[in-house]
Amino acid sequence: MEPVLRHSAALLTIGALYLASVAWLRTSTRRPYGLLWAIGLAFAIAVESVLLNALSLLRLVTPLALLIGNLGLAGLLAWLAFRTQRLCFPREYTAAARSLIANQPLPGVLWVIVPLLVLLAATAIVFPPSTYDAMTYHLARVVHWLDNRSVGYYLTSNERQNVMGPGSEYLILILQAISGSDLWANSVQLFSWLVCLATVPHVCRLAGVPRRLTPFSAVFVAGLPMGVMQATSTQTDMVASALTLATIAASIPFLRSDARWRLADGALLGAALGAAWLVKPTSVIVASPLLLAAGVYRAIALRREIRLRQAVYAVAVGLAVLAVVAGPDLVRKTASTGSVVANRAEVFPLVGEWQDRFSNVASSLARHSPRDGIRSATAYDVKERWPVTPFSDQFWIDTPARIQEDAVANPLQLTLAVVLLLPSIFLAVLRVPRRVLVLSCLPYVSWVVFHLVVRDQPWITRLQTPIFVLSPLSWGVFSSMRFRWSGLRTGALALASVISISYGYFFATHMEGKSIYLPAVASIDRTLGYYYLVGGPWFKDGDDAVLTILSTIGCDRLGLNLGSDTYEYPLVWRARQSGVVAKHYRSEGLNPCAIYSNKGDDLGPVTGAGWLDVGGGVTIPVADLSASLSATVTFPPVPPGNPYSEVSFAVPGPLAPGDIVVVDVRPGGRIDAASKPEALLLDWSDWRHTIVVSGILATPNSTGYQISRIVTVPLPQPTLVWRNWSQQGPLLPETTLNITVYQLAHPAAR
Repeated sequence: MEPVLRHSAALLTIGALYLASVAWLRTSTRRPYGLLWAIGLAFAIAVESVLLNALSLLRLVTPLALLIGNLGLAGLLAWLAFRTQRLCFPREYTAAARSLIANQPLPGVLWVIVPLLVLLAATAIVFPPSTYDAMTYHLARVVHWLDNRSVGYYLTSNERQNVMGPGSEYLILILQAISGSDLWANSVQLFSWLVCLATVPHVCRLAGVPRRLTPFSAVFVAGLPMGVMQATSTQTDMVASALTLATIAASIPFLRSDARWRLADGALLGAALGAAWLVKPTSVIVASPLLLAAGVYRAIALRREIRLRQAVYAVAVGLAVLAVVAGPDLVRKTASTGSVVANRAEVFPLVGEWQDRFSNVASSLARHSPRDGIRSATAYDVKERWPVTPFSDQFWIDTPARIQEDAVANPLQLTLAVVLLLPSIFLAVLRVPRRVLVLSCLPYVSWVVFHLVVRDQPWITRLQTPIFVLSPLSWGVFSSMRFRWSGLRTGALALASVISISYGYFFATHMEGKSIYLPAVASIDRTLGYYYLVGGPWFKDGDDAVLTILSTIGCDRLGLNLGSDTYEYPLVWRARQSGVVAKHYRSEGLNPCAIYSNKGDDLGPVTGAGWLDVGGGVTIPVADLSASLSATVTFPPVPPGNPYSEVSFAVPGPLAPGDIVVVDVRPGGRIDAASKPEALLLDWSDWRHTIVVSGILATPNSTGYQISRIVTVPLPQPTLVWRNWSQQGPLLPETTLNITVYQLAHPAAR
């Protein structure tokens, strides 16, 4: 019953904050609901940023504090909304629900989205997070935030866990902390997908798209292949797309030269920009042409009107809100890297490389080509110009063709945008409203600006998602002008939308590693699903071995010494669920009772003569009991036809039942080269070598020629039996091993 209550509390908490935000924004700004769905998401992320940074100052990022804090803020916003205009929530939200469908002409067309939504929701919930970015930093840092009780920067080998935008993970943190599970981790992107579908028709209406066509814009966006893939993952590009729409919606008042400078408009734009920057700066880049246009229009208006004081106040309020929302993360990032963009290789430098920049605008189009040869050739060309190349040729060349979250293309959607470009330019010569012209041109201008800033890269089609979500805006000029054969034009756009969502259904049912067939769904193992991209059971066995060692010795503080891009989340999340705190082994105050390393380098002063590698990359503190517990054991040759030879070794000493010891086996002087592959090249999954401790069979771990096994002593004087196995075939010669028994150096309890 408790898991059900925790899951319900998590959904209720985040849902209450979002709905209360929308309600308060509705009563305070009177914006239409069609725009508030996106603005409300941006506002909720902004509120979470302020709350989490405040709690981090007191080390109070805990499930209880997050539950109380979010429900308290939701209650405050609801009270303000009710107090402002005596808002009746049931009536107001019933009207809001009707605004999504009932007020639209041709509402039936939107029902084609419902089965796709059900399919994506099932996929997002049933299948665990498994993308490489999620495992290396998106979700790994959520676990570290919970362990540290703070969203501040922490000591880590993976810089991306600190410097990449944390906005989307703030929402995942709330859901995961309160529910105690990552069941809803994918739902943040799925909900953002829904927000995009609810907002796009209303923005398209502002862009001049006829009312009868606006429902088809939602259908068109619903079928984006990359959008469908993102809606079931823990990446951040659908959230970034929703916040791009939120920034555009918050900027609309500034496109009107006769509008007053309202403090609320400035604050709302500041909150939207702050949230967008926290989630992913690409959303700000995509919206930047509209922000520039709005700034120009308002500057021109100031020349004709005496509103300078109002303008200064509105801008100051907007900047203040932006600083409160995004400031803490920007300060930490600048202090850590010396740059507000963290010196990422994915973007061009501030100046220079102009030839690559301008060629990037055109070459990125090839990523969406339906021909594999064009995509591969472009990928290889990009690889040659990439400033840092940690990836293999296979990764660069093969990735574009896969139905996978990082690589799917949007060929139909791009083709339609290119086809509409020339007619739109021709029709724009005619007189069209300023707002229609600006919003209709936004997808094209955003494409140019985006690729002048962001390099082409293997995952560029994912980063382009906000641009494609805006692509129906390009219908504006083309569809708003009245001329002969306009019905044919409307029918063509509607047909394109139907074809687009057909794409969506195809990709939703052919996701790599996410089969929606009932037999596969019924047998899904969420823990094994984490390891899908790195070999499945084989990699899971390694983490299982680490967790088994921690459980055996009673260790609850694991030090980590990992590579710069380690598949970290499954281990640290499973460790947290078993009561183990896992941090960098040099973290202040950790005092690890075990260290896991996959780097192979010297761990420095933390380890020394008292630490022993017990296999699987785990090192624990031990002490040599006495010289009498060391012995040299010589195995007789294994004759042909016999499976093994064995030698028993009685362990003397003052050992009590339940004592934990480590049996360390190393090669002695009689080992020769011919016997090493058969006798000593082992790992934790090797079945050919076993240690029997008083009749208890155990498979040892090993590193190179060293074999160590942690065992619990069941008797005061246990007997070790080492079996020297031989494969069928050659004779295994006489073998000498040095065996030492160690005891833990200190208790593992905190």
